[in-house]
Amino acid sequence: MRSGEIDLALTYDRGADLSDLPRLELAALQPSVVVAADHRLARRRAVSWHELADEPYVMLDGPGSRAYFEELLAEGGIAPPIAYVSTSLEAVRSAVAAGFGFTLLVMRPPSATTYDGRRVKTLRIAGPVRPLRIVLASRYGARDGLLRRFADHAAAYFHRANGREAGYEPDDGPHPRNGRPPA
Repeated sequence: MRSGEIDLALTYDRGADLSDLPRLELAALQPSVVVAADHRLARRRAVSWHELADEPYVMLDGPGSRAYFEELLAEGGIAPPIAYVSTSLEAVRSAVAAGFGFTLLVMRPPSATTYDGRRVKTLRIAGPVRPLRIVLASRYGARDGLLRRFADHAAAYFHRANGREAGYEPDDGPHPRNGRPPA
């Protein structure tokens, strides 16, 4: 953007330094803990960082994910042993369902059933946790014309898709896409 090659970027609020660019927050994704459906913590609605400290960790190693989740674990004051690492979201969920450990995710697939037929349970993290924000960054602030229309469209899309105002952190209500309670 700074070089003038693009006018807008749909991105996360972390990674690249966006401090000098106008940004529109579209959504705030609250990270969750995912455990196997038969895990000792699976009957809980929320779990503390302290309760996860000695649990094996299954790491999603996607672009930017590893650094973000490592920062969250450090902010939570824990450094759990890493049991498995994958770049595949579904491989991570399947490893968790198979009992390899817990994981952290900001995206929640609509089904608690993994590709291998096992089930996982998603838990809130007790206490304050920094969300991952989806932002629309621009060179000019998208004040008018096509850029403004695109920014308005993006904001409306995220509002509809999330069933909430941008920035609102969801509770344990129905999943925004299918109306069913979260797994």
